[in-house]
Amino acid sequence: MILPRWRAAAIIFSAIFLFSCVEDKDYGDQANSLRPQENQNATVNVNSNANVAEDNALKLSEYVNIPYETEQDTVWREDQMDPAKGGGKKLTAVFRFSKENSENLRAELAKKRAPFDAKVDAESWFPAELIAKSETAGDATLKGKGYSAESLLKPPYKSGTLIHIEDTDYFVLTLLTN
Repeated sequence: MILPRWRAAAIIFSAIFLFSCVEDKDYGDQANSLRPQENQNATVNVNSNANVAEDNALKLSEYVNIPYETEQDTVWREDQMDPAKGGGKKLTAVFRFSKENSENLRAELAKKRAPFDAKVDAESWFPAELIAKSETAGDATLKGKGYSAESLLKPPYKSGTLIHIEDTDYFVLTLLTN
């Protein structure tokens, strides 16, 4: 018996459809038991705030004496230090001042203590201009002149440095509670 083409195609498609249907059954944890148990005891601690910085200059002024008005690019972050290294807190802030305020601040700080050559690693949350500058240096650091940040300190911070990044009006402040 010879079937018309359309009828033969319909039978073939129907057979494929019927054989491809699978019972919809929940196998629960049994399905996971088929996978190898790699890393079953692994604990991953992900800090979702690792690359987040504050940009509220008013809140920053609670921690730091800012002697001049900053430009809009002020960002900062407070981190907990490793307890194995003494613990405490570290505050890192990036300021940008106008040319005039930048020069005045450097002159004031240089009167108290002589500036020194310094460098700081660029963080992923720094302003884009500083990140780009660190990438052109070849070693991911920002170079500049360092100053004592003694006059900028507010409790609980006890020590720190302020680095003027060369060829910019940016400063990177690092304060420690220890």
